[in-house]
Amino acid sequence: MLLSENVSNQIKHLILDGTFPIGEKIPSEQELAEQLGVSRNTIRDAVKLLVSKNILRIKRGKGTFVSLKPGIIDDPFGLDFMDKDNLPSHLSEIRRMIEPEIAYLAAKRATEQEIEKLGEISSFLMKCLKEYLDDKNKQELFDLIIEADFSFHNLVCQMCKNPIISKIFPVITKNIWEIYSSEYFRKALLDVYKMNTHYNIYRAIKDRDSELARDIMIQHLKNPSAIIQNYIDNNERS
Repeated sequence: MLLSENVSNQIKHLILDGTFPIGEKIPSEQELAEQLGVSRNTIRDAVKLLVSKNILRIKRGKGTFVSLKPGIIDDPFGLDFMDKDNLPSHLSEIRRMIEPEIAYLAAKRATEQEIEKLGEISSFLMKCLKEYLDDKNKQELFDLIIEADFSFHNLVCQMCKNPIISKIFPVITKNIWEIYSSEYFRKALLDVYKMNTHYNIYRAIKDRDSELARDIMIQHLKNPSAIIQNYIDNNERS
């Protein structure tokens, strides 16, 4: 990683922890150079990177400020800057709002090649799950399960042929990763996958049964949503 990229990440973390408040002016180049132990040229390059990502904005004659609605290319909605305590439940709620309809449209609009690929992911997911249930100490298998799960849902999203949803939905799944990869979720997730419904979603889409695809997706999302809420409740008590 380039030094300027490293410094831009340091500045971003200073924004995240509130050292540089949203909407407020940040220190001068000289002050930042002294604070972070780098040259002014490095600070200048780092600031340019953050400006290009809408984290900082330059007001001519006034200085550099933290954007009122910060967001970067892989975080277009600025989710990194939202309240982390409630973010998982909000994201889960959005999934329950839109994903059943995504499945409904996928059953109507998917190509045969996409459906074939969905079947492959579903089979791979079930294979990894069976192996993981036999040996729960295999972290690499757990990682494969989560990655296959995301691939499955993102492909269903692509199959609905709505270009706006296809841009929004991966942002939602990406930001749920923190909860899915936690030790708490890892333990609780086993019961969910014992009742794996990915294959049933795939079959409903393959059969072009849009109503059934929607209904199964609704059921499919109930258990992870409950786990996420339990995760939040446990964190609040700890």
